[in-house]
Amino acid sequence: MPPKCLRQPSYPRPLHSAQGWRLLFVETCCRECVKLWKVESLYMGKVLMVVRILPKDSDTDLDELARAVESKLPKDVRVSDKRVEDIGFGLKALLMGFLMPEVDGVGEALEQYLSTVELVGEYDVQSVTRI
Repeated sequence: MPPKCLRQPSYPRPLHSAQGWRLLFVETCCRECVKLWKVESLYMGKVLMVVRILPKDSDTDLDELARAVESKLPKDVRVSDKRVEDIGFGLKALLMGFLMPEVDGVGEALEQYLSTVELVGEYDVQSVTRI
């Protein structure tokens, strides 16, 4: 969605991609917002980062861990999926998939954020793929 501004909303207008094969109608606030929305949505891909998160203590509830991770995610990062993985000997890990725009620094911001979450003991990036 384009950012909101103080200008009058305009009628939905078509946006074309650079190749000319994609047509999209979007309701925007102004021309600047159309440009921002066009650059952000049509020309940048999305990245899926799968991260395995181990809790600090083996007694930590993984639902509580997931809520702690989801509480203050960096801007433009959202959780796409989460699963519990058995490691062995009663230990469990949390696999989380994060969707983010393909922009420099977003993955590093997510990793820095994960290192600051109190309940996270270790994390390991399993895979990164463009979607």
